[in-house]
Amino acid sequence: WIGGDFTSSNWNLGNTTLSVSDTSGDSDAFLMKLDTNGQIIWARSFYSGFNESLWKLSPLPGGKMAAAFVSDGYFISIPPYFLINDYSENFLAVFNADGTTKWAKAIETTGTCDIATTPSGNIIFNSAFFPDSINVDGQIILARTDLGWRGTNLFASFDSIGNLNWARTNFADYYL
Repeated sequence: WIGGDFTSSNWNLGNTTLSVSDTSGDSDAFLMKLDTNGQIIWARSFYSGFNESLWKLSPLPGGKMAAAFVSDGYFISIPPYFLINDYSENFLAVFNADGTTKWAKAIETTGTCDIATTPSGNIIFNSAFFPDSINVDGQIILARTDLGWRGTNLFASFDSIGNLNWARTNFADYYL
């Protein structure tokens, strides 16, 4: 598996061509699965009309892959999901081995993000947020208001089907 972003209007990958959704110079995110010889098994692109990047990948049991996306826009298309969020620049998705999307969601955080996976299939997500609070799957997480431009770090764990296990910040714990 490999992912990132591209700006080429038509990126010819041999037996597959990915096209950027916007010709104004913005990038789209991509995800590919390669065989042991480096041949492309399948490739997909994801877009919002702004700059998107597949920021991090982390493997899951059963040949699945967790992916964290960053977008300049406040929405992204990760078919069959079209995710919209008034604040979010971060999006989390899980892909099956055949490239289909198992689930995807917007996370109300901004900027760069990181993910890790556990042997049991949980996904740990980390990023920052700047408003006084955010909603993570119905759980209200309060921010540190004394940090100013640095924001508050969110650490959250999701199970293999996208349910929130727990969420914490860098100043207080929130347990579900």
